Amino acid sequence: VPSPASTTTASTTSSVGNSETAVAKGDFSKSDHVKGYKIVNGKKTSFFHHEMTEAEKKLIGDITPKRLEPTQTPTGTVSQDKDVSVWNKAGTWEEKDVTNWALESVKGKIMEASYQLPEGSPDPKASVKVLDVSKLVSSKSAGGSAHASVAKVRGKKKYIFEFTFCIHWEITLGTGDKCKGKLTFYDVDGSHEIGEGYDVSEYTVEDGAPADTRHLLERFVKNGGLRSEVETKLDEWIGLFRETY
Repeated sequence: VPSPASTTTASTTSSVGNSETAVAKGDFSKSDHVKGYKIVNGKKTSFFHHEMTEAEKKLIGDITPKRLEPTQTPTGTVSQDKDVSVWNKAGTWEEKDVTNWALESVKGKIMEASYQLPEGSPDPKASVKVLDVSKLVSSKSAGGSAHASVAKVRGKKKYIFEFTFCIHWEITLGTGDKCKGKLTFYDVDGSHEIGEGYDVSEYTVEDGAPADTRHLLERFVKNGGLRSEVETKLDEWIGLFRETY
C-alpha cells in the first residue's frame, strides 16, 4: 500500500507534468487565465501582448536598424561670429575700443578738406584749406574726451563715438594775401545723421586779415564753403568706420 507521502508526490508530479504538457500544446492550465495569459499564433503569451496587423506594419514602415555612415554623423559645430568673443555664447553686450584708430582716421579725413571759391563770388580766385586739426585727444589721456568703440549685442552692431576738434584753416586770396584762423566742431557723436550738418563754435580770424574780407570769410569758411567740405569728410569718415568694423 503506497504511503501518503508517496501519493502526494505522485499527485504533484502528475500535476506539474500535465501543466508542462498544456504549455507545450499551447493550452491553458487551470491557473493561466488568472495570471493573464493568452494564446497568440499557437504560443502562450501575456494578455497585454499585441500582434501588429498588416495595415499597422505598412504604416510604420521598415524599422530595421541602419548603420550611420561617417558623412551622416552630426558634427555638432556651431558657427561663431568673428566679432563676438568665444565666451559670449548668449550674445550679450560686448564692446571693443577703437579710439586710436578713430582719431587717426578722422584727422586724415578732415585734412583732405579744401574749397575753391566759385565763379560769381567776390573773389573766385581765392581758395581755403585745412592746415591742421587739434583738440582730438583720447579720453585715456589727461584732459582728453574723445573716444570711439564698436558694441555688439544680439547680432546687432552699434557704432559709438564722441569727440570735439578744431580746424586751423588758411585762405589764399586772389591778390596772393593769406589769412588764417580757427573753427571748432563740437559734440560730434554717434547720434548724428549723415547729411544733417554739425555744430560749430569758436570761430576766430588771426590779426592782419584785410578788413574787407570779413564777410567773405564768414560766408566761405564759417557758414559754408570750407565748413561744408569738412562736414562732408566727417560723413565719409562715419561710412569708413562702419565699413572697417
